[in-house]
Amino acid sequence: ALINRHSDRFLFGTDEVAPADQQQYLRVYRQYDPLWRALTPEAQRLVKRGNYERLFDAARGRVRAWERANTP
Repeated sequence: ALINRHSDRFLFGTDEVAPADQQQYLRVYRQYDPLWRALTPEAQRLVKRGNYERLFDAARGRVRAWERANTP
């Protein structure tokens, strides 16, 4: 319920480092299946991908602006 109410504040991620193959990486993703089923479609979209895109796209623009303002 918390994630559904505040779905713009959560990101999916793993601590999987250098998985040998996609199956190994997806093992962690599949462990979240009970959570994915409990979320609304919109909350799933935001947690899985949307929030990352929003945050990192905005950060990219801020970094480029800082570079323009602070480098010769």
